Amino acid sequence: MKRRAKSEPVAYIIERKAFWTHELKITRDVLVPRPETEILVERALARIPITEAVQVADLGTGSGAIALSLAEERPLCHVTATDSSGAALKLAEQNKAKTGLRNISFKQGHWHEPLGTDKFTVIVCNPPYVPHSHYEAALTYEPDQALFAGPHGLDELKTIIHHAPNHLEPNGWLLVEHGHDQATQVQAMFQKAGFKDIQTTNDYAGHPRTTEGRNPGNR
Repeated sequence: MKRRAKSEPVAYIIERKAFWTHELKITRDVLVPRPETEILVERALARIPITEAVQVADLGTGSGAIALSLAEERPLCHVTATDSSGAALKLAEQNKAKTGLRNISFKQGHWHEPLGTDKFTVIVCNPPYVPHSHYEAALTYEPDQALFAGPHGLDELKTIIHHAPNHLEPNGWLLVEHGHDQATQVQAMFQKAGFKDIQTTNDYAGHPRTTEGRNPGNR
C-alpha cells in the first residue's frame, strides 16, 4: 500500500502482468505492457499468414509481450525479437521459458541493427513515443528509454520507419504503435519511406493507436 501511495505500478509490486494469453514476469527493467498494445498484436496477426513459415521481427521487445503473443498464435512463423537492453532480454527469455515456445529468438541491439541482412514478412514495434515535455511523476518508475522520444515523441518512430524497408520482403508489412495524437505525422513518415496501403487503427477508447503500411519492394 505504501508503494502504491507513491504511484508505483501494481505490475512492479507483484512482478507480473497479464497480456494476451500470458501472465508475464515484469520488473522495472521494462515497460509495463498496456491493454492498447493488444491492438498492435491483433493487427500484426492479420498480416501474418497462418499456414506459411514466415519470418517476423519485434523491435524493442521489452518483456517479450508482443513477440510471445505472435509466436503462440502463429506457430509456423519464427519471431526474432530485439532489444538494446540486456536486462530486458534476460527477462524476455524468462517469460519465453514459462511458455515453452520454440519459434522465437532474441538478439541484443538497437531496433533493426541486430537483424543484419535478414528480410521479414512482418516487422512490429511499440517504440517510445511520449514527448519529453509530458514527463509525469506517475511514469518515473518505468525506464525512460522505453517511454520518451524527443520533444515531440517522434524521434524513434522516424528511425524505425525510415530503416524498415531495408529489412522487409517485397509486400512485407511494418506495424507500429504511437500516441493518440501522432497518427497524421506517422502516416506522413510511412509515405516518405515509400510505404503503400497505409492505414491507422483505433484503440479500445477510439483513439488512433497503430499505423501499418506495405513495403512495395522497389527500394
